[in-house]
Amino acid sequence: MAVSHGTAHYLRGLGYDDEVVRVVPNGVPVNPAPRPWIAPDGAWTLGMVALFRPRKGVEMLIDALAQLRAQGRDVSLRAVGGFESDAYREQVLAHAQARGVAEQIHWTGFTRDVSAELARIDLFVLPSLYGEGLPMVLIEALSLGLPVVATANEGVPEVLADGRAGELVPSGDATALAAAVAALMDDPARAAALAGRGCMPARALFGRGDGAPGRGGVRGSAAGGAAMNAAAPSPDAAPRRLLELLDRLLIVRDAAQYRALLQRLADPAGATVLSFFNQHAFNLAWTDPAFAEHLRRSDVLLRDGVGVAACLRLLAREPGLNANGTDLIPRLLAAFAGRRAVLIGTREPYLQRAAQRLGEDYAVEVACALDGFGDAAGYLEAVARERPDLVVLAMGMPKQERVAAELAQWARQAGHRLLIVNGGAIADFIAGASPARRRGCGARA
Repeated sequence: MAVSHGTAHYLRGLGYDDEVVRVVPNGVPVNPAPRPWIAPDGAWTLGMVALFRPRKGVEMLIDALAQLRAQGRDVSLRAVGGFESDAYREQVLAHAQARGVAEQIHWTGFTRDVSAELARIDLFVLPSLYGEGLPMVLIEALSLGLPVVATANEGVPEVLADGRAGELVPSGDATALAAAVAALMDDPARAAALAGRGCMPARALFGRGDGAPGRGGVRGSAAGGAAMNAAAPSPDAAPRRLLELLDRLLIVRDAAQYRALLQRLADPAGATVLSFFNQHAFNLAWTDPAFAEHLRRSDVLLRDGVGVAACLRLLAREPGLNANGTDLIPRLLAAFAGRRAVLIGTREPYLQRAAQRLGEDYAVEVACALDGFGDAAGYLEAVARERPDLVVLAMGMPKQERVAAELAQWARQAGHRLLIVNGGAIADFIAGASPARRRGCGARA
């Protein structure tokens, strides 16, 4: 059992097959009536809750706090929880002293009443460097109606709906963290909107109003994914969206069709968008009509994973071969040998490592490599400048599908032929940060 899709991806990378990996999210007890968020009149209190240890990133938050104070902002930090060791506690306190913010940090120590501590802060911050499967304190902060700024690692983007329910910043980047906090301080209306946007999904998906642990839900099956999202808006429209997407799937039935698909994608007739429809996409499409529409407009939409296969079988449809991106995309890269590509997604050091591997292993000329935390306008400018034959987007759902749609629109208007691949974690995989799962293209699921 994995607590998030990020954790499930890691387990599959270790070799566990789709059939045995299931996602059951953490649950938290929730208040029946969350407080409405109101911007503070004057000083702001940031909050962090953790067992403080190096991977939790508290030093990064201290650095961000120092930057905010240097800007003249009246802001302090309430740090809730104990330290893993006395030595580490002394190290962190010395760091705060060196940055000149020791007096602006209140260390509460361990508490059993986290909700009471969260009620004393104005903005929740999760600065973890890595290792967050599905952080319960983040879910609890959202369910209480707090605006959130967090680092984009592992299961965090899943909880924050890839930035729609909270601000996401790169791990280890104190300047980006300070900028995100400052932006919400300067725009309380946006902070309130994020607080409201994050509150209801967190309560619906991860919590129960009777004080019992959240129900979670087995997302690894199609029925489980739909049941988990049963409280989402527009219940009549959501099933129709999913059925339309299932109708759009290109089912690859045998090895000959698989080879023909590779040949077609390697020689696109025009701007062509390749997307993958897996269980994570199923869950997102249930609640996000815009994301579902981007998937529907993909030129090629492939079935990936056992969850969607189960759904197709329930509808008496043949699921065909499993079109796993971590197997299919490298074969596509080999077909683009000698041609130009733009790689967009992930972060350093994996970004440059992946770009180097594209050249060394696949003979693809990488015209430029951009991290996945920019905006679509910057990506569009780079692609229009470089005019590549291939664009690999590796920033995850739903952002990559939105960016792909904008790039495709430009390419069609410009009459430029290229293949745009929505590749999820493919850059991390190519860079060696995430091993491949055992069941891939050509296998039945």
